[in-house]
Amino acid sequence: MIENILQFQQLDLMLRRIEQELGATEERRRSKQLHQYLKESEEKLKQLEEHAEQLSLKLDKLKDSYAENKELIAEYAAAVDKSINLDELNYLNKKLNDLSKTVALLDRDMAALLKDMEDTAAQFEEYRQKLPKAKKQYNEAKIGFDEVRKSREPEIIEIRKKMAQAEKKIAPEILEKYRKLKSQGVYPPFVKLLGESQCGGCRVDMPMSMVSRLSEKGYIECENCHRIIYKSE
Repeated sequence: MIENILQFQQLDLMLRRIEQELGATEERRRSKQLHQYLKESEEKLKQLEEHAEQLSLKLDKLKDSYAENKELIAEYAAAVDKSINLDELNYLNKKLNDLSKTVALLDRDMAALLKDMEDTAAQFEEYRQKLPKAKKQYNEAKIGFDEVRKSREPEIIEIRKKMAQAEKKIAPEILEKYRKLKSQGVYPPFVKLLGESQCGGCRVDMPMSMVSRLSEKGYIECENCHRIIYKSE
């Protein structure tokens, strides 16, 4: 029983190594790098578009506020010309000074906003111009990796074929334990008993009462890492 799952695990390990070798190729590294760049660039373009829309709305509000304050200045200036009361004249002059300061602040805010809009547009254009080249490079790298992977495909197919044959000889509950552990990142799922009581995965000592069950069941589960421990002949 253990022999079958160990054969399955060995084949799985061979497949895993091939995938690791493929993942370490320059073609794979380059395609992943470019794919990440494209993803980040598209996200950045989206953010820049949203930012530009927000800036445009803010600018419209500032323009409206600027126009309103300019109209008030004109109205107060006309009122000053007609005023003959000193108190009223002082009041109007104060309002004019306040409005002039407000307009100056609006001028400053609009200038800063326009600069932000220019910078945003420049960044957007820079990303937009780089994307076609990056997409071309990504496609070339992907094609290169596909060719490398294709060269290992017969080997992969053969291993998977043997795994499918080995799988038929494994008890469902054992196979389920194997796949569950693997999905949790525990690898290899099945390990030898080291010495008299040590887990071959995490190296933690098992209670002798548990180790004694190895001869009955053929395997035990490590209390620490949950790997399946078997005893080699």
